Amino acid sequence: MLRFLYTVLFLWFVLPPLSGYCSHLPLKAGAAKIKITPMIPIPLSGFYVRQGIFKGVHDDLYARAVSFESEGKEALIISVDTCILSDTFWDDLTARISKKYPIARDHIFLCASHTHGGPALYEPPEKKDLDTSWLEKNPYLEKQKAYTEEIKEKMVQVVGDARKKLEPARIGYGSGSAAIGVNRRARTVKGDIWLGVNPEGPVDRELRVVRIDSVNGKTLALMFNIGCHGTSMISESITGDWCGLTEQFVEKVWGNEVVACFLPGAGGDVNPIYEEKTVFDARTGGADVLAAIAGEETIRVAKGITCKTEGPLEASQRVVTLPGKKYLGLLGFDPKYDELAKDTSPVPPSTLKMSALHVGNIVFAASSGEIFSEIGMELKKKSPYSQMLFMGLTNGYSGYVLTDKELGRGYEYNATVIKSGGQAAVVNTLLDMMGEW
Repeated sequence: MLRFLYTVLFLWFVLPPLSGYCSHLPLKAGAAKIKITPMIPIPLSGFYVRQGIFKGVHDDLYARAVSFESEGKEALIISVDTCILSDTFWDDLTARISKKYPIARDHIFLCASHTHGGPALYEPPEKKDLDTSWLEKNPYLEKQKAYTEEIKEKMVQVVGDARKKLEPARIGYGSGSAAIGVNRRARTVKGDIWLGVNPEGPVDRELRVVRIDSVNGKTLALMFNIGCHGTSMISESITGDWCGLTEQFVEKVWGNEVVACFLPGAGGDVNPIYEEKTVFDARTGGADVLAAIAGEETIRVAKGITCKTEGPLEASQRVVTLPGKKYLGLLGFDPKYDELAKDTSPVPPSTLKMSALHVGNIVFAASSGEIFSEIGMELKKKSPYSQMLFMGLTNGYSGYVLTDKELGRGYEYNATVIKSGGQAAVVNTLLDMMGEW
């Protein structure tokens, strides 16, 4: 009996538990932000019918970086007030960062907030069905290229600023709820599915918060995560939409130079509960209301978090190849896509990039797609880590990823470039990656 008790005690105190283990290795963290609002009007991103240059600035855009270091390993989470950051953009930017700083490229997490009020970055023409010829012909093309280069340089700079601020730190996790989104896959009078309001459809309203404090108790950064499109303001002006305004709300209310980062969740089929068209002659409308809701809940949750977790730090990436599909997002709106739908030529495969980072027992799991909410909820339910954030639109852009039951119908299916298999790819790949720790 004594031998049995000794064995049990040995296993209990010496061997780690399988889930959520933290060995309390030292951790350092630093955070910084930089303004990236374009100074010269260029085209906006997010709505095909809104072609042309922006007419004003409602609120400034920022890139925010949080840097982690534990036992010589570094990782970065960069949150950017923009609609999309492509695979090409990720490749170029991470190469620049890794060349200047000792950070492995698979330890860099680059998130687009998905505001539809951000500038359209220049993207070199490549394997795309989407017609971007109007961008190539527009008289602001050179300014667009210059801004894209400028934003990359600023993002390298903000990474350096965050690294300079590295200091002993601890991290903590909490969750709450924010009713800011509604499922947008609505049934039409014809019986099909299109963009609208579906109050009975799935939506994940959990708002997850990560707080990072120095060992002296000063809050360095707050990261909040929920899935919802940045489309509450539809106009011709620059705006970070509700997500960018929430970042600024949290920073202003919390004070002490805290950096507040929005990490986009699984919101591929979720729109804001308020959507307004405005000329931005005053700071009113849906975005401000949503920012107050999400910001107040972020602060409430953050105040209840105790930061006690430190290292270790591990990160990895995988690329999954799936059957490809034509982009037909403008079917019915542009005759070119009506013709494209008739084309039966083979379609090349599509890819999804999966990324996973754990800092102590807190996990950041990410995909490069616009992920449907049920997929994110499935991953959270099956994850061996209870303190997990799921991030979409991270480390490139792969378009919509639908649940299996929603394939074949609706705008998102027309617009996706993944024919099938996306749901299992996201969930199973990320679970496998987490299982390697």
